[in-house]
This record gives sequence, structure tokens and C-alpha cells, in this order.
Amino acid sequence: MLIHAHFRVPATFGPGSHPLKPMVRLLLGTLLSLVTFVIALALALSVSAAPLEDVPQTIVQPDGEELHVFATGDEFYHWLHDQNGYVIVQNAETGFFVYAIEKAGDIVPSQYVAGKVDPGQVGLKPNIRPSPEVYQQRRSALRPAA
Repeated sequence: MLIHAHFRVPATFGPGSHPLKPMVRLLLGTLLSLVTFVIALALALSVSAAPLEDVPQTIVQPDGEELHVFATGDEFYHWLHDQNGYVIVQNAETGFFVYAIEKAGDIVPSQYVAGKVDPGQVGLKPNIRPSPEVYQQRRSALRPAA
């Protein structure tokens, strides 16, 4: 006994008429999702914090005085400074923000309270930075080698 099956073959292969179209659409969608995931993963693994430069900040001294300063740096080393580039750090003993000086390759607090003196008039240098060795030590401490 011979059984004949009747298959209907469309006369044309226009939009929506091909039997493999849903399968192709599914495969393309899956491929696009996979490519998107791989790109997102690669970006996430290669992204680090962006450096910032001259971002306005307001700090408050222990006596209530507000200082308008700027923040600059990256994820390993960042600092506050005034509009003329004089670095400002907080004195751990007094709590006051003071102008910084360079000592043995590092940045340390001076005796001059920020906003109370003209740093140029008292002999401070603008735009001081830690030595490359100190910077690398800080970087290594924050991002240990794998």
C-alpha cells in the first residue's frame, strides 16, 4: 500500500512564505545576543576609572568656613587644589584642610591653612605631585598584581 502525502509548495518564496524563516530568525537573534554579550564582557574587563580634572568641590573646615576647590586625579591618586594649582590636604591632627608641601617624594600637610594665607606669598609651590616611586607604591597597594 502506497501512501501519498500532499505537501503544499508555495509558488513563490516571498516574505513570510519560506518554511526555514523562523529558524533563521532565531539563529540570527541568538548570534546577535552572543556577539553583544562578548563585546559587553570585553568592555567590562578593560574599563578602568576615568581620570578627572578640575571637578569643583566644596569642603568645610572645622571652623565652618567653606572652601571652593577642585578635584583632579585618577583611581590611584587624586588630590584637591585651589584655582591656582596649590595642592590641599587634610591635616589628620587638626582636621583642617591645609596647603601641601613635598617631602621625601610624598605630599604632606604644611602649617598653612587653606583659605587663610596666600600660598605663593609664603613660598609654597603649585602643582606638586608625589614622586613616581610613591605613585607606583600607591597604585600597587590599590591594585595588587594578579
